Amino acid sequence: MQVQLGIYYIYWQELTRLFSRDNILVLQNKDMKYKERTMKMVYNFLGLRELTAVEMQSVVKSQEQYIRKASYKEKGPMLKETRELLTEFYQPFNEKMAELTGDSQFLYMDTS
Repeated sequence: MQVQLGIYYIYWQELTRLFSRDNILVLQNKDMKYKERTMKMVYNFLGLRELTAVEMQSVVKSQEQYIRKASYKEKGPMLKETRELLTEFYQPFNEKMAELTGDSQFLYMDTS
């Protein structure tokens, strides 16, 4: 496991050095639970035309490219102790990301 990959504020700082804030759209994995809403937001952000219902269904039903490998799913759920350790480890980094972006979603208070 590469825990450093989850320290998002480092990537944010680099992105905002290269691009203005209004040219960056940040999505979280949980946003893909609502694929249609998320894709509308992405198309709008990019200034693309609104998709027809048929086009949107095609996008929403398209096969995901980067899904968890079956071998990871076979390992079962994360141990409660492991989740607590990771939550404690990432908390200061998530607070920094929330502060930099002005987005409290990075505090990950809702773990459902």
